Amino acid sequence: MAKVFGIHTIELRSGVKDEEFEKYVLEEVAALTFEGCQIHLLKGDKGQRVGKYVLLFEIESVEARSRAFGAPGGPPVEYSEQVMKALEKGRALSTSSFTDYVVVGE
Repeated sequence: MAKVFGIHTIELRSGVKDEEFEKYVLEEVAALTFEGCQIHLLKGDKGQRVGKYVLLFEIESVEARSRAFGAPGGPPVEYSEQVMKALEKGRALSTSSFTDYVVVGE
């Protein structure tokens, strides 16, 4: 089963401080659990996105991604109230776009 990496490119909304966003991710997003998924907060250190954030979802397989986040083109997943609150807060602090990448050759 091929591993999946979901890369969410983050842009903080105007007036949001790095510390506020980092605290939100490290305390609230990190508390969310999805079977077969680890979430990493990364901050650019060199290159075009120095000082900018990415959330990296490391997911054990396409099947695990579909269980946690829904299959591509399938119905949306119904999340718990805790997850919905965290998502709403995230939208208030930042905007994001994402792409899921499947490891080739596994």
